[in-house]
Amino acid sequence: LVTPLPTGMFARSKVMTFQCIAILPRQYAPSCRPELFLSTSDGSVVIAETNPSTSPNGGMTDVDCRSRIGASGGGTVGASPVVSMSFAPNGRFLACFTSNSVLTVVSTNFESKVLEFDARSGSSSPPRQMGWCGEDSVVLHWKNLGVLMVGPYGDWLRF
Repeated sequence: LVTPLPTGMFARSKVMTFQCIAILPRQYAPSCRPELFLSTSDGSVVIAETNPSTSPNGGMTDVDCRSRIGASGGGTVGASPVVSMSFAPNGRFLACFTSNSVLTVVSTNFESKVLEFDARSGSSSPPRQMGWCGEDSVVLHWKNLGVLMVGPYGDWLRF
């Protein structure tokens, strides 16, 4: 089953590209359908609904999170696009890693910022993989640097 989404038309109309994708499972989505979270080249995140015909905005919602994600990156608020995203196993949080090496954890509805961690001292490149360890720690892996685990209060361990 293929569901056509208006993502290409939305990107062209806003003159942007999509950087990465994360899928919120239907049991955690308010619509009870899977929701696609797409990071954009302009530093925001767009939510694409899987049933765009019933949505008043054509199935695409720009959450305009530029001021909440990666804001510690050199004082330029939201100038850096998200290059990696991962949902917590309970669906309550979204970990976002920006191109200026800032890890930000926000609530799934983007109303609250839970954590911001600056990883620039370790690497200027994005991690090869990012995931969750339980429901409160984000684990990042770089090829040459190893594994970094960031806890809920910004405490970290490197392996």
